[in-house]
Amino acid sequence: MSGSKNTRVISLVLVAICVLAAPVVSVSGEQMPEAEQGSEPRVMRLTLAEVLELTETNNEEWELAELAIRRSQAARREALAGLLPQLNLSAGVTRQGGDESRVGDTVIRQRYDWSTGLAASIMLFDGARYPQYARAGDLVEVSKAEASWRRHLLKMEAEQAFYVLASGQREVAIANKTVELRQAYLERAEAMLGADLAISLDVARARTDLLEAQQRVLEAQITVGNASDGLAVLVGVDPEILILADSGDFAVEAPPAEADASLLLERADFLGQSYSLEAAQRAKSAIWWSFLPRLELRANVNQGPTTLFNPNGTAWSMSLALNWLLYDGGARYARLDLADTDIRERELVMERNLRSASAQLSSALRDWQLTVSALTVAEEQVASAQEAYEVAEARFEAGLATSIEVTDASQALFRAEIALNQTQLRAMLTSSRYRYLEAIEVP
Repeated sequence: MSGSKNTRVISLVLVAICVLAAPVVSVSGEQMPEAEQGSEPRVMRLTLAEVLELTETNNEEWELAELAIRRSQAARREALAGLLPQLNLSAGVTRQGGDESRVGDTVIRQRYDWSTGLAASIMLFDGARYPQYARAGDLVEVSKAEASWRRHLLKMEAEQAFYVLASGQREVAIANKTVELRQAYLERAEAMLGADLAISLDVARARTDLLEAQQRVLEAQITVGNASDGLAVLVGVDPEILILADSGDFAVEAPPAEADASLLLERADFLGQSYSLEAAQRAKSAIWWSFLPRLELRANVNQGPTTLFNPNGTAWSMSLALNWLLYDGGARYARLDLADTDIRERELVMERNLRSASAQLSSALRDWQLTVSALTVAEEQVASAQEAYEVAEARFEAGLATSIEVTDASQALFRAEIALNQTQLRAMLTSSRYRYLEAIEVP
């Protein structure tokens, strides 16, 4: 009597779960939540190559990196302008107070005095400007290297988000397969109960296992939805669209035998640090050159009304100016000290980052090698769990085993398949991380 009551309770729970799961529809063999009640969700299936292409096209980080390059190029053009001649055109009209002044026919002062002028100047020598221009060129290279590294990071982030989504879809497929197996087992248990070959407890356990499997399907679908949202942000797609990864089987590459840390200096971020260090050294050089005098050539031409002091109406002049700052209170020496400090800081940071990157590269390679080795073990565990499940199911149908053995074997098979999927995901993520650290492009 107690067994019948438990069976009725479990049946009511099963009906409730089925009602809650009613909005779930099948999309390409996988169950996905609907965007709206009674309508199919908008689905976009993407390959890894398409994800990377959309990331490059739609993600704002790409254009932000280009704007940083343009900003540094504008600063270099401004530095170049300091080395080129300057040309200035001026014009003006002045009304003098009182009347016009004359002596006979000669005008001493016009009541309205107008003038136009053209001035040209060129800095013949300013020692500080040449290293400053070279420093601006180094900063352009810094911005290019940093932009390249930012884009590289973005592509790696998109690639890993794609792998997470693909793994989530595989987990949904595994959970759906488990539901099918447990549904079939429930039907057999009910048939055997009707033939007095099983007890009601076997049916109750089968229903409980089915409910648990259906709950895992819902949890896996939520994981896929979250992964789709994260990838949509990276590729610039409307989050209302459900993205599915068109990945096929996971293609796990074989890791190299050892890491090659000698290539780290060719990485974009370290190239940027090298150019930044060179720019700091040029800034210090500019301070030393500022101790020398500056030599400037100026020429002026002015046109105005004919007066006593300007009988021809046109006047011109040319001057050569030497400017030498002999004493500034020690400000330049203080700037030299700051420049030395800045250079040393950059050297220390680069050495620390290089050592850290080398350690990260070795760690990533060990993780990659470990997960690839673990794949073989995980595959063997799935094969063993599948065989154990089939044996337990056959023994149960023959009346030689209880439903507990079938349940345990089913749980072991599910855990083994999930573990294999997670191991495959770790293998893809660790290989991606290694390639990112070694700055190798996605194949």
